[in-house]
Amino acid sequence: MAITLILSNSSQSHKHKMSRLPYCRIAAFIFYFGFCCPRTHAESPQWPSFLGAGKSFIEPDSIPVNWGLSTNKAWDKQLPGHGQSSPVIFHNDIFVTAVSGDMKNSNHVLSLNLIDGSTNWEFIQETSNEAKNSVYISRAAPTPAVDKDGVYVFFESGDLMAISFSGEEIWRRCLTDVYGPIENEFGIASSLAQHKEKLFVLIDNSAKSYLLAVSKQDGRTLWCSERQSRISWSSPAIVNLDNKNQVICSSAGSVDSYDPENGSLLWSYDKVSGNTVTTPVDYGVDSIFIGASVGRDGKNATEAQKSNMVLTASHTNGSWTPKQVWCPKKATSSFGSPIHAAGYVYWVNRAGVVFCHDFHTGEQCYSERLSSPCWATPFQIGNRIYFFGKNGITDVIKTGPEFIILSTNELWDSEDDTLDAKLIASETDKERKASATLFAGRIQYGITAVTGSLVIRTGDKLFCIRKQQSSITPKD
Repeated sequence: MAITLILSNSSQSHKHKMSRLPYCRIAAFIFYFGFCCPRTHAESPQWPSFLGAGKSFIEPDSIPVNWGLSTNKAWDKQLPGHGQSSPVIFHNDIFVTAVSGDMKNSNHVLSLNLIDGSTNWEFIQETSNEAKNSVYISRAAPTPAVDKDGVYVFFESGDLMAISFSGEEIWRRCLTDVYGPIENEFGIASSLAQHKEKLFVLIDNSAKSYLLAVSKQDGRTLWCSERQSRISWSSPAIVNLDNKNQVICSSAGSVDSYDPENGSLLWSYDKVSGNTVTTPVDYGVDSIFIGASVGRDGKNATEAQKSNMVLTASHTNGSWTPKQVWCPKKATSSFGSPIHAAGYVYWVNRAGVVFCHDFHTGEQCYSERLSSPCWATPFQIGNRIYFFGKNGITDVIKTGPEFIILSTNELWDSEDDTLDAKLIASETDKERKASATLFAGRIQYGITAVTGSLVIRTGDKLFCIRKQQSSITPKD
């Protein structure tokens, strides 16, 4: 299996001495740490996992409310191939994945400098299992995880690996070698979750389904819990309910809780349908928010509607009991996970309709349409929520019971967005070819954020949004 490591001209970022940095990088360094870093929090900046699990404190005022084609945009970076994963951040490095080739022949892992977007290194690995590169099949969809010891990445090919901060392989394995092929018409999108020394991988597909815990140190299996086979693209999440850390999997017909220590099933809630994409997030309120939507065939409409809910679980007399707290009458989530902010819960569907409910009573405050369809999970900071529209338009609204748009921001010029004609032409089914244009253009997939920087990922680019407080324009 071929592995390639490409280092930038500035070599390995973690081994730099200041005297060897280019002048403009030094200037950018001074600017960034002078204006963007937290002044009252000593915590190092990090957004280490999918949907920000374990993220450091973010100074609300440091994230711009407004940006445009030439305003508050620090840099943008062209990426190799295509990817749907969100970036992660550790200290001042961004880590992001992509795939390339007609058969997704190569897996890419990149380390970029947060300050100016320059490349620290690029790790390229030949995939273990080729699959058609198609707009309908996941392309580097699982989001990595990172901690003080390295970055951990997973690809839909089954390749799972750990890479050092200097871009060197620590360990590597392919899950299909042990657990058999992954069979899902639209690929796998499950991101990694992490807790202490463990990584968690959820493989739900029409073949063997399982939740796997592996050692961060060497990649060995710590435990594997078999699951009923199902088709899903959701991710596991570490959530604390009733003072117990749990691995929660909301996936295609059930919400299941596992003990992170040994993989035993703590509880299961099966009065749910259409929960195939969204992932619960721990907001510290002893509840999780389940998102569900109608499937492609529309057959589960009634059940899916009832499956958007607030769910909790309690431990009494030695056993766990899940309980639905309340269920909104109209709210649905398509691709983005429901979020909690300032005592309110928000669902948003693929059409861009946002539903706001009072967390304590379940009462609907409003349902309003955003400027564009919304496929990504919203981002809440301070008294604001950012909704990242599919086509590059981001609405920022005020938290609370009233729908107040604070700004509408354009990330790229629509004339610069070109469709991938090659992928459209590769679709042989007439219906799929006709619909391929919905997925073949540039799409806002996910974000990462630390104090002073908001990084948005599309299939082919990263964009860094940052308040413009200096005329310095750092370059490699």
